[in-house]
Amino acid sequence: MSSRRVLQVVTRQFSTSLRRTADEVHPKYKELFTKQEQFQKPDGKPVHLKGGGLDGFMYRGTMGLCVVALVCNFALYYNLSFKK
Repeated sequence: MSSRRVLQVVTRQFSTSLRRTADEVHPKYKELFTKQEQFQKPDGKPVHLKGGGLDGFMYRGTMGLCVVALVCNFALYYNLSFKK
């Protein structure tokens, strides 16, 4: 074989993947599909809270930090607006 033909065969072997049948999917795809089903259930929860308890904790923590920052800002405005 010529060197050009060998290069073509080697390149083709590295660049093409195996063909899979329709029912054979990667396990991570199945895991992703079950996670998508969890978020699409009509259970009345907002999507940012459907992940479980950690999502609720993170949401409440973020809202708490926002309230603290708002109070600190108003305290700063109050202190800066009146002379001591």
